[in-house]
Amino acid sequence: MDSIIVRTYKSSQGSIPFYLFLINSRDLFHISYVISRSDDPKKGIQRITSPERLTDIASFVKESTEVIFPNNLIINFDRKAQVVFRPDVGKPNEGELAIPRKEKIAQVIDGQHRLYGLEKTEKNIPLIVVGFEGLSVTQQAKIFLTINSKQKGINTSLVYDLFGITRSGENVELIAIDISKSLNSDEDSPFKDMVKLTDARKKDKETLSLAAFVVSLKKILKNKDIAFSNLDSHQQIILLKNYFQCVSRMFMLQWGTRGYILTKTLGFSALMKVFPKVHLRCVLRQDLLGANIESQIEGWKDFDFSSKEWEGVSGEAGATKLASILESKLKQLGTK
Repeated sequence: MDSIIVRTYKSSQGSIPFYLFLINSRDLFHISYVISRSDDPKKGIQRITSPERLTDIASFVKESTEVIFPNNLIINFDRKAQVVFRPDVGKPNEGELAIPRKEKIAQVIDGQHRLYGLEKTEKNIPLIVVGFEGLSVTQQAKIFLTINSKQKGINTSLVYDLFGITRSGENVELIAIDISKSLNSDEDSPFKDMVKLTDARKKDKETLSLAAFVVSLKKILKNKDIAFSNLDSHQQIILLKNYFQCVSRMFMLQWGTRGYILTKTLGFSALMKVFPKVHLRCVLRQDLLGANIESQIEGWKDFDFSSKEWEGVSGEAGATKLASILESKLKQLGTK
């Protein structure tokens, strides 16, 4: 079979070997592929390709007399690729890498926009590549996060989603991610399929980002003075589900409905700010069942959660303002 032969240097980071080499952009495009997290959660780690970025890169390349991409791209050769390293005599880390000229044998971990932007031009330039071989999805995700998680423009929900499979990040962050995903997948949850996990275009039912869910929940979990924070995650899921089931029943026509903020970041953040106080009232009455929760929030029943009513209110300050109003309408402590 025809192969692409490149000069390479073989090294490793920790126990993971990799190849460093130069390869023509057209050859790399031919053998590579990208799987976004939203297209395939089991195999994908990438963000969605941005057409705007591809166009910008293509324009830059076309207009430049000298094209320079000094940063390396990162790929992972599938096990089926069967690349062959042939070391030079007396130089075990230097030699040739024979890459089968097959389509889709190397997944792009980092650099998809540079590669795909170049493909939109007629130029064929050498690219610096770090090539791993046979990495698991978790290992690929860790590499992607190491490079990208602190960069601007990376969708926070995608980062949190990848934290969930790599188990990186703070412990409370991981707990919040797991709880959020559980409530999104639970058939009995009022949030079933409502949480947008990646950077894909929103589906009709998705009204709340994973990032918004995690950020609000993380604030509660970090505060160990709140009784809820000291429970195990299974108990926390049950209590959150009970609370939001009561809210969704009270506002059945507004829950998840366009034109209302209940299941958008503003409304959700405010409801989460009030949740520990509702939970405390239930604990003091030694009654965590739904009927008691409903009695605690009964004063909300005529509240206007319409987007029109809350137009122009947003961010942390907006959520705090809304939470303060909702808290003032809770049943007074000590009343039956």
